[in-house]
Amino acid sequence: MKVIGLDTGTTTISGVLLSDGIVIDTCTLPNEAKTYDGVYALQDAERILSLCREILMRLRAEDADAIAMTGQMHGIVYVDENGQACGQAVSWQDERGTLPWHDDLSVSAYMSKLTGYPLATGYGLVTLYHDLQQGIVPAGAAKITTIPDYIAMRLGNCQTPLIHTTMAQSLGLYREDTKDFDRDALRQAGISESFLPAVSDDIQKVGFYAGKTPVYCALGDNQASVYGACAGVARVLLNIGTGSQISMISDTCMHVPGLDTRPYVDGKYILSGSSLCGGSAYDVLVSLVQDVLHQYDCPVPEQLLQGLDKLALKAGSAGGLMVDTRFRGSRQEPARTGTISGINMENLTLGSLAYGFAEGVVKELHDFWQLMPQTDQISDIAVSGNAVRNSELYRQLIRVWFPERNIHFTEQKEEAAYGAACYVSRTGRQS
Repeated sequence: MKVIGLDTGTTTISGVLLSDGIVIDTCTLPNEAKTYDGVYALQDAERILSLCREILMRLRAEDADAIAMTGQMHGIVYVDENGQACGQAVSWQDERGTLPWHDDLSVSAYMSKLTGYPLATGYGLVTLYHDLQQGIVPAGAAKITTIPDYIAMRLGNCQTPLIHTTMAQSLGLYREDTKDFDRDALRQAGISESFLPAVSDDIQKVGFYAGKTPVYCALGDNQASVYGACAGVARVLLNIGTGSQISMISDTCMHVPGLDTRPYVDGKYILSGSSLCGGSAYDVLVSLVQDVLHQYDCPVPEQLLQGLDKLALKAGSAGGLMVDTRFRGSRQEPARTGTISGINMENLTLGSLAYGFAEGVVKELHDFWQLMPQTDQISDIAVSGNAVRNSELYRQLIRVWFPERNIHFTEQKEEAAYGAACYVSRTGRQS
């Protein structure tokens, strides 16, 4: 069985082609279809669709038996009655939920107060609530769907959104017992049920690409990455890419303060701790160095990121610097800002800063790890993500912060696309 997995990621759009579970081809293109002005994080859904079509062409989708989808969670696309996008997609990095609202609360905090659900900026239903209250829902919008599920709709020539439970939970106001949105909570927030996509606890077919190849609704990228990286290796996945997460597979649904409980596959669940900055926190330092070089009319090295890694590895430590990389806050404390502390007369060097920034990213994941239950029984951790794959510094820091664990750095690139394709391939879902 040949299956193509597509991942509509924040930084890249990726595809893998599996034949009987073996990767035989891959294709990755940069996702440049996005803008961010400090509050509104938008993406051009039609451009993403075009990139996905190009990947399918390169991977010879006409010879595939199925197309599996995954991609960034939480964000939404408004669609009209014909399933066409209304305006720009809103990504998980959107911060309109942090804007001040009623009772000295932010939009997301006030919505949490109304509904009783923990919510955060970037969640699709927080975006919808804000837009309804402000009267800025795009004209003609009839429903919302996730970004990868919009791509699945268009590739499959489907007009009505259908999303998997892994995606539904990421939008907010999700009830595990009914495996659907909480209608009472929606009414409390003044959101009409008519905006909601249909929800399935199974990865269902939404249509046919080019009238031939079955296209399936999207598996959440967190869950797809876990499936692709952990199978037969570990129960825990640490991932550092544009964002970052640490996730533990659980046989039962449990709720741990500070962690997100997410539906998985095969009746299981994931406990997940997610950073809002993740690997992109390192970009803050890269941008600072670039700005300094520009100010002095100096050329910016092509391998600047790799150069910073080398300086950090040479320094060997942060020299007492402590970098809190929560530059976008956290889901629990959206107003929180990052900090650099422990500065003395000797340690404010580029090498120490680079080490401290990377260590801050790993430490935030370790803080989530400490919240997880029964970690003393976990001997193996799978590690994935392009940031880790491209950085010896990250690999060293993960070993330092997670000692006495067998660390498995995954060899497979584009774990989410791979995991989605593996799941569809394993379950034999084809027409």
